[in-house]
Amino acid sequence: MFGFSLLNMYFREGAKMNQDNNQSKRRIAILHGSDSDKSQMTLGVEFLRAIRATRTFEITDFYRVSIHRNNRELHAWMDDRHRLSDVDVMVMGAGCAAHLPGVCDAYLRNDWKDTQIVVVGVGFQDPKNWWNSAAAELSISQVPGTQVVCGDARGNFVGEDGFVRALRFAVEGELPKITIPEEKPSKHRTFDEMLTFLGLPSS
Repeated sequence: MFGFSLLNMYFREGAKMNQDNNQSKRRIAILHGSDSDKSQMTLGVEFLRAIRATRTFEITDFYRVSIHRNNRELHAWMDDRHRLSDVDVMVMGAGCAAHLPGVCDAYLRNDWKDTQIVVVGVGFQDPKNWWNSAAAELSISQVPGTQVVCGDARGNFVGEDGFVRALRFAVEGELPKITIPEEKPSKHRTFDEMLTFLGLPSS
C-alpha cells in the first residue's frame, strides 16, 4: 500500500512535467548490478509507465551488468554510447560496494573526454545489513571529484524512494554541465625512491 501511495504522490507532483517542453525526448539508459535489486526498482518502473504518455523520454536500455565481473563488456558498451551519442542520461543502481556509477563516470570523463552523458547513481539498500546499505550510499557519494548526480533536495538517492527520485530527475531535471577533470598521471617508484618520498632513511 505504501508503494502505491508513494507512486501516486510522485505522479501528482509530476503530472505537468515537461508540458511546455518542445525539445526532443530525453534518452535514458538504466543499469543495475544484480537481479536481486528488482524489489527496489519496481516502483520506479511503475512510475515510468505512469508517465510514459507524456512522451518526453525514451528508455533505451535496461542493462543488468556487474562492474566487477563484466568490466570489459561494460567498457565496450559505454564506448558505443559515447561514439553513437544515443544516450543523454544513465541511471545506475547498485548495492554494497556500489562502484558502478563512479567507475562509469570515470570511463566517460577520462577515457573519452565525454561531456554529454550524465550519470545518476542510486545506492540500493540491504534490509538485513546496515553496513551494506551505508557502503552503497557512500561508494557513490564520496568518490573524490565525482560528477555523478547522487541526490536532490531531499537527500541522496537511496533505496526504492531514491530510485524513483533518480528516474524523475533523469526525465525532467536540469542536467548539470559536465567538465573534464584535470589529468593526474600515474607514477612508478623504486623502493629507494619510496623511502625518500616518505622521508625514511635508506638504511
